[in-house]
Amino acid sequence: MVPTLATSSLVDAASDLKKKTLELPVTKKEFSKLTVGQVYNNTIKTVVSITNDFSELVSEKDMLSNTEFRRKLLGMFLLEDRRMYVGIVLILLSFILYFIDTSA
Repeated sequence: MVPTLATSSLVDAASDLKKKTLELPVTKKEFSKLTVGQVYNNTIKTVVSITNDFSELVSEKDMLSNTEFRRKLLGMFLLEDRRMYVGIVLILLSFILYFIDTSA
């Protein structure tokens, strides 16, 4: 497969964001070997890191095209270290929304 311009710019955007993000202290361990406390701390650090990256991206929005903005926004959530923790946050949000919907 020959990399296209869109693929290479997405990889570049993800690598730029990876340089800016905080290093998670236990990323070398397998996820199944982490304790609940470590998963909790890493999830909080990931949410804070995504929030910081999002605020930087919004401040740069005027200088970016719409496609580049979308690529960087998607790249924020799909970094290798963040995928599992973003999934955990989405599952928790879905439970919260489910309980709000059923109680209303």
